[in-house]
Amino acid sequence: MGLRERLRRMGVANALVNAGGDLRVLGRHGERPWRIGIRAPRGGGILAALDAVDGEAVFTSGDYERYFTWQGRRYHHILDPRTGRPARGLVSVTVVHDDGSEADAYATALFVAGPRGWAALAARLGLRQVLVVDERGRLQATPDMARRLRIVARPAPPLEVVELPAAGARTRGEGE
Repeated sequence: MGLRERLRRMGVANALVNAGGDLRVLGRHGERPWRIGIRAPRGGGILAALDAVDGEAVFTSGDYERYFTWQGRRYHHILDPRTGRPARGLVSVTVVHDDGSEADAYATALFVAGPRGWAALAARLGLRQVLVVDERGRLQATPDMARRLRIVARPAPPLEVVELPAAGARTRGEGE
């Protein structure tokens, strides 16, 4: 039994469960949905916000929590199994999904897939709500995620809406 089910059995109708920045939503925040802030991966503060509804999980994988810098290069904890080294190209991936464990795994997998592979992988996994931030600070989001996001960072970085390829289609550079 998951935490959400345990809370429900204990009579908790409304809660926001925060496990190290990864969130699970139960019910509402009074008369409105829970408002979730997505952290800016560089410089701190909030990059964007979205309203989350009952049953949603919002998970982010990023290179900004657990890392060290050595000889001017950042080394973080998300390893690319193809190289054994920290994954490169993205600094943050946020996934909204109805299963917290899956959202966590998907966010990490998309991070490893990188800027040229995340969209094809998201399509294969059936993900509809993804936000990625690349190493240059550029934002990309699936159409469903873009509709929900409110960019609050100032100055507001541009948001590119990325149509996902048909499931099973490969994109240039995927798997490299």
